[in-house]
Amino acid sequence: MIEFWFWFQLWTYLAAGVISLLMTAFSKVLHSVTLIAQMAVVAGLVLQALLSTILAILGQRAATSTLEFFGYLIVALMVSVGAIIWGLLDRKNRWSNTVLALSAFTVAVMIIRMQQLWTGVSPV
Repeated sequence: MIEFWFWFQLWTYLAAGVISLLMTAFSKVLHSVTLIAQMAVVAGLVLQALLSTILAILGQRAATSTLEFFGYLIVALMVSVGAIIWGLLDRKNRWSNTVLALSAFTVAVMIIRMQQLWTGVSPV
């Protein structure tokens, strides 16, 4: 896992969570800004999957468990996509923004664990 990409992802996902919480407070329905922020989370995870797959093909492995690393990555993608689907199905309710916020914060924690798995050292 590339160090710069980890930090970029972490701060982006935390920002997406904060934006989603703000939209919960100020909007009565699912806000497009919240949805776009969550789509940025999904795009970052897809890019992470591509980069990690390329690194694994080139022979790099996670310091602890490569299989567990990819398991976290797949579950993070499932959480993000599931939150987007939930938000779209419940778009007339302000709490769909909260679902997207919790998803972004959950993925941020999972990214920290993935970095720990890849390097063998806790980044924070």
